Amino acid sequence: MRGHLVIAEKEVLRQLVGKGNARETGLFFCHSARKVESHDCRQSPVSSRPSLDRRTKEGIKTCVANRAQGSEEGWRRRCPCSCCKEWVNRVKVSESPLPDVLIIEPRVSEDTRGFFMETWHQTRYRESGLPARFVQDNMSFSVRGTLRGLHFQHPHAQGKLVSVLQGEVFDVAVDIRVGSPTFGRWVGIVLSGGNRRQLYIPAGFAHGFCVTSETALLTYKCTDFYTPPAEGGVLWGDPDIGIEWPLCTPLLSSKDAAYPPLKEIPLERLPHYRAKDGNEDASSS
Repeated sequence: MRGHLVIAEKEVLRQLVGKGNARETGLFFCHSARKVESHDCRQSPVSSRPSLDRRTKEGIKTCVANRAQGSEEGWRRRCPCSCCKEWVNRVKVSESPLPDVLIIEPRVSEDTRGFFMETWHQTRYRESGLPARFVQDNMSFSVRGTLRGLHFQHPHAQGKLVSVLQGEVFDVAVDIRVGSPTFGRWVGIVLSGGNRRQLYIPAGFAHGFCVTSETALLTYKCTDFYTPPAEGGVLWGDPDIGIEWPLCTPLLSSKDAAYPPLKEIPLERLPHYRAKDGNEDASSS
């Protein structure tokens, strides 16, 4: 039965886990002449059910035994099942004090040589609620005390996935969507090459950051292209917004220093908030 996906016989699984539903183990296998591979339990098994060989049975026993001992993190790391491997490689996403702004903690593999991490994976990030489509990557190098922002585009509003490769920054998002329940509110997150966090700032928010280390190398993915005629900005020290920057006299570009406070920007120059299917959604209308 080379190449066929099969689900383990119910009676075998019943003996192993005491359950009548074979799919509850999260395992079924590719039965071939040379090897048995575990497959994602979310796939639909075909009806073919050849007899289980020794390696298949041992694979099921290993998965079940691992689940019975230690923390979820521990048994999933030991389990050969591809569902568990997917869980280990998952992206941890949490909401910031502004619900639409997300904090991402990628899974990092680290040893004495260094580390490896995925900074973006289309499927995993999409399943975690982030956009699956980015069209432009940007990189910024800055020295201590530099403040860039607060920047936005309208129309062609940009969602941004921000990371710091080296150094440390205080990264800020401000909701400037007209009509939003959180209009004018801000959130600030420390991003660094050490904590390896990412911040997703959705379209309709202004973005800025200041550098708190000697230097910082920041990169971000954008959901829309940079469009100079649509470029806008909000004064970094707008007293009505009240951002608590970790510095008092930042290094600013002449353009950033000249941006107006939010209340002085005409509403037609700002993105608008709208509810879509009962969920909050940023609009470039």
